[in-house]
Amino acid sequence: LAYESGRSDCLSCRMHCDDIGRSKLVIDDIEIPSDFMHLAIQESILAASGPIIDCSDLIRLGVDICIGARDKVCLVEANTKNIKYWDLSQKAEDSGCVALILNATYNETNSKACGFHSYDELGIPFVCISSNDGRRIRTSTIGKIASVEVNILGQACQKDSPRGSICSEKIPCSGENEFCPYDKTVVDGEYIEGWCKPCPIDGYGNPSQLSCYFDFYEGYARDSQYVVDCVKSCDAQVQFGSCKFCPDGLNALDFGVDNDADKCHFCPKYDIKYPDRLVPVFGANITCWQMQEFYESVDIDKNSQNCALAQKMNFICGCDGTGYAGANTEAKQAVLAWLPRMMAILSIFGSLFILYDTTRTAQKRCKLLNQMLSTLSIFDILGSTAYAFTTLPTPQADYLYGSEGNDKTCIAQGFFIQVGTIACFLNVSLAMYYLLTIKYGWQQARLKSKRIHFFLPPILVGLVFAFVGVPYYDNALLWCNNTARYWPEIPVIQAIVFATLIMCAICIDVRKKSRASLRYSSRRNSVTLSDMVFVQACWFTGAFYVTWIPYLAIQYMWSSGKAYDMYGFILYASISVPLQGFWNFVVYVRPRYFGRPKPTDLPISRRVSLVTLRSSMSRLSFRARRAADDVELPKQENDDILKTKQCKVDNPNGPKFDRGKDPIP
Repeated sequence: LAYESGRSDCLSCRMHCDDIGRSKLVIDDIEIPSDFMHLAIQESILAASGPIIDCSDLIRLGVDICIGARDKVCLVEANTKNIKYWDLSQKAEDSGCVALILNATYNETNSKACGFHSYDELGIPFVCISSNDGRRIRTSTIGKIASVEVNILGQACQKDSPRGSICSEKIPCSGENEFCPYDKTVVDGEYIEGWCKPCPIDGYGNPSQLSCYFDFYEGYARDSQYVVDCVKSCDAQVQFGSCKFCPDGLNALDFGVDNDADKCHFCPKYDIKYPDRLVPVFGANITCWQMQEFYESVDIDKNSQNCALAQKMNFICGCDGTGYAGANTEAKQAVLAWLPRMMAILSIFGSLFILYDTTRTAQKRCKLLNQMLSTLSIFDILGSTAYAFTTLPTPQADYLYGSEGNDKTCIAQGFFIQVGTIACFLNVSLAMYYLLTIKYGWQQARLKSKRIHFFLPPILVGLVFAFVGVPYYDNALLWCNNTARYWPEIPVIQAIVFATLIMCAICIDVRKKSRASLRYSSRRNSVTLSDMVFVQACWFTGAFYVTWIPYLAIQYMWSSGKAYDMYGFILYASISVPLQGFWNFVVYVRPRYFGRPKPTDLPISRRVSLVTLRSSMSRLSFRARRAADDVELPKQENDDILKTKQCKVDNPNGPKFDRGKDPIP
């Protein structure tokens, strides 16, 4: 069986052959348990000795030569079983090593765990040792003399091997749902034989497509030939969920690059610090070393989304890269966690002020406008509070800065962030309120009769999307949120569009009426009512844009598989979206505290009243409309309100106001 003719005879019988022999490793007169490399074309007895040198970079960094290894015993640490042993031994021989010791870190105590040399020629003794023994050698015996001996006694063949029947291009697998991974015999650097294996299944007997790419039992990534063969025979095209941080899918038939420069590397510098951490990209149980070996084994284009997502996650393994969201230093990660938190706290205080100011008296609580503002503020407080936690509720296993949560806390944060978007939808109702009041001249009694239409639709839509998103709440880099692609942002986009169109309609209508009024007014150089409404409308819609457009833009780019490491833009988006309550506060107090309190510089509530008055008197004569500008409106008595504790319908002619004091908006 030491000759090609003997192996051909066994192949024709579909038998499995294995070596029988022994190995010996001695360091400082102490024998270390070891196993020899099987299925190699080698001399019956190979022996060598020399000082030990660490050549782990042959695997860790993928180098071809171990510097300074000539006439030495080379020690190589392997964190994965996905090793082409014949290629490793060739590199060691080219480096001048007289013997090769493989330290298998995936095997703690068993030294009988060497691999197969795929019937390739081996000119130096090659032995394997356990992880514990390798650790002791690396820490205390580097540079000491080691003696390595391998003695091959012969080979034995058997039918029905647990590894399966031998297969090749000429002898295909005969069983149902079997495939032939070419990983047994190599000739001139190419595999020509393998063992028939069944298509992978999970613990429930269902097809496990992902097992064509990763060995979850032994803990290593498959090599490219194994993956291609498994995918072809077992139809193992892996499709992932539709989410912002999900891969496109895995299909080995699409693998391949034109040149090595276009190949993707999980850790480009091969500097994995935490090999046993789990990387949530292709599955729940894939470690950092599996990811590294997978991307080294298969050819994935460096410009693909699968590559971008993997490199976005390599910070978990301690790799030197862009980090998550482009935060490649701890200082940047701290800013990404704390700056949005501070903005959210500002938003909370702004919303609390609006809530207090619109509800502090019974008269204020009676106004529909104040009821809408207070409701909007309540939902903004809920959303801003959820934003303020930033990365704190995200699962610890995601290894983000400040993450201390779990799956349940992550879902809770995502849910309340979505509930907070009801404030965005209520802004549409607020814009509709202004439209009905200013353009169509609706009085308070009529507006209050439609109160449910201002509150129910936005709240209902927001709650529906909050509950529908529960299965999709997950780590979204900045905080936990809905990670599904595209559709979570559609309601917010529609709200912005509707509010913008409504405010544009108001501006156009008011400007037309103001221009008509100015033809009969002597104050041609003064600030007109239409100018003030136009400015206020700009502030109103501007709050929408400043708050939501940057965040929507980054969400859209993530859904498209882009902008994972645009730190500056991600930071800007993360501090803009929690500020909705703060911008509402600015718009709320602007007429009161900014500018001189002139009759021509009135807050929005006065404008609403006067524009409504002017609209209702549009058919009056010129003198009547002139008189409307200077009319003294009857005062509503606060004492009557306090006694009855009931809301009175506003006087159709509008409330009286003091020129130096701003009434409630």
